[in-house]
Amino acid sequence: MLVSKQKKNPRQLSQEQIMEGLPPVNIGALFMPPVWGAANGIWLAILYYPAWLLADNLFYSVYLDPRPLTVGLSIVAALVLAFATIVFARAGQGYACQRALSMGKTKEQYLKSQKKWAVAMVLVAVIMIVAATYYNLVIRPTVGA
Repeated sequence: MLVSKQKKNPRQLSQEQIMEGLPPVNIGALFMPPVWGAANGIWLAILYYPAWLLADNLFYSVYLDPRPLTVGLSIVAALVLAFATIVFARAGQGYACQRALSMGKTKEQYLKSQKKWAVAMVLVAVIMIVAATYYNLVIRPTVGA
């Protein structure tokens, strides 16, 4: 009698089985959580944009007039965003892999696509940081002058 191996439904896999063979942190999610998150079905990640705007305004406020309150709030904002981003990059890895498996992809296909995402998101993050820095140091001081 032949016994066929049945594929397990991705929803029946445990978190350990899903994470087996995956890096613990998703680099794409770490560098550009709102873009990576939305593209991988985690729409809540779009909330990073207003959080980044708040942090950017706090950092710029410290640059213009460093007061204890703005310095403290900037530090808190940076730490909270860093912590939230690391947690998101760790948790998002398993969720995105489970989603890919449920859409019929293999884990190897998922890993291959995530390598492309990692490179793209690092490049986008560098471009955004350069653009934001240029804006804050060159353009923003002339607005309203």
